Amino acid sequence: MYHTPHVIKKIIVGNSVIPAKVTQRQVLTPSQDADVAWALSQDTSAGGTADGLGMNNGQPVIAKTGTTNLSQSAFFMASTTKYAMADALFVNKPHCPRRDAAACSSTAALAFAPPAGIETLFGVGGLSGYGGQYPAYIWHEFFNQNFSNVPVAQFPPVNNDGSMWNMYGALPKPKPKHDHQPGQGCQGQGQGQGFGQGPCPHGGGQPTPTGQPTPTGQPTPTGQPTPTGHPTPTGPHLATGSEPTRPGGGPGAGAVALALVVVAGPSLPLVTRLRNRRSRARRSPERPPGG
Repeated sequence: MYHTPHVIKKIIVGNSVIPAKVTQRQVLTPSQDADVAWALSQDTSAGGTADGLGMNNGQPVIAKTGTTNLSQSAFFMASTTKYAMADALFVNKPHCPRRDAAACSSTAALAFAPPAGIETLFGVGGLSGYGGQYPAYIWHEFFNQNFSNVPVAQFPPVNNDGSMWNMYGALPKPKPKHDHQPGQGCQGQGQGQGFGQGPCPHGGGQPTPTGQPTPTGQPTPTGQPTPTGHPTPTGPHLATGSEPTRPGGGPGAGAVALALVVVAGPSLPLVTRLRNRRSRARRSPERPPGG
């Protein structure tokens, strides 16, 4: 329930009573109130920012600590099922000189001692000036002194009837992982390079179909760089930027083609042309003039 903040309950003049003008309205349903109370019920428990500063008689407490940058003010607000109180500590002049503006606005301003010359609660009583320290201790002492004899009452149990709140909107889809294993690879990746056989774990190109003839007698080029980011492939190596080896091509393929042609009984001019083509391929390239 919301009540207008007030410090005077009623005014009595003689025999007449003038009640304070306090507005009261419901802002949370009992179910919502139970969920909020559960969320705030761990602050004075082990691991909370005001650990051990609740009630000594076992009365459950809901609470929240608060500290401003550089510990220039600190707060503690807590409640039992019947009574609530907030207390705070302030410095006289909570300002920050321009020369220290970066330190005052830093998100880590509670993790270091404030610059010299700034009024702060840091160091008071040898503590850091947090809301879970002196403000929580004040609440703890006052409530134990005044309300320890009040019967213990439990807060309503949590309902678990809320819905997930996503502040970020739609989450990005995870990027595929390149998890190549020796002997596996992806055809059609990079500059026409494909290493090994098998499916692409990251959804790349299709693997080389099985049953396709593999050229034999092909020497492994020396001095070829191994592409970075992948395991060393098995089988023929491919230099970066070179054309991939195709089945039926490369050294030795001419002899295979020639043997097939002879068995089929080709004409003599065709055999002659194939032989001339092989001779030109083996001939050393002509040196440029002056080279």
